[in-house]
Formats: sequence, C-alpha cells, structure tokens
Amino acid sequence: MIHIKEAYPDEMTVKISIEGKLDRNSLPTLEEVCKRHLESDKQLKVVVQLDKLQGVGLKAKEYLKKLGTRAQLTNVPDFLAMELFDSV
Repeated sequence: MIHIKEAYPDEMTVKISIEGKLDRNSLPTLEEVCKRHLESDKQLKVVVQLDKLQGVGLKAKEYLKKLGTRAQLTNVPDFLAMELFDSV
C-alpha cells in the first residue's frame, strides 16, 4: 500500500511525499499524480520526497530514474540512491 500526499509550499512548487511500498500495483497512481503536475500549464517545480519509501519494485525504480530528469527527488533512501544515481 502507498500513501501519496501533495503540498504546496509556495505558488510555484508542489511537494509530493510518498510513503509505503511502490510496486507495479501502486505505480500508476504515482505516475498519474506526477504527470498532472509536470504537464500543468502552471509549470510547477515538482519535488518528490522519498524518505518514507519502504520498498520499490523494478518498474518503479525505472520510473523514478526517469522522473529524476524532470523532477527533484529528495531524501532518497540509501537502498535506492545507488540505483537511481549510478551513472554506469
């Protein structure tokens, strides 16, 4: 199960916090939330906070890696950081 919270710290930024396990069942929900903000006419800065993420499936890892090119990923757990930011 995953919990996604959206907050607006200022008028040009949306902070998306993810809590729980991100797998193939919950990934479409995150994709929809991110797409809505990334494709918004407002051109918001999208910040995705990952510190409460407890597990990530393979497809979710691939998505987060792509998402990192369009949004700011913050508080990435150690178990995920090497895979997302490894340039090899």
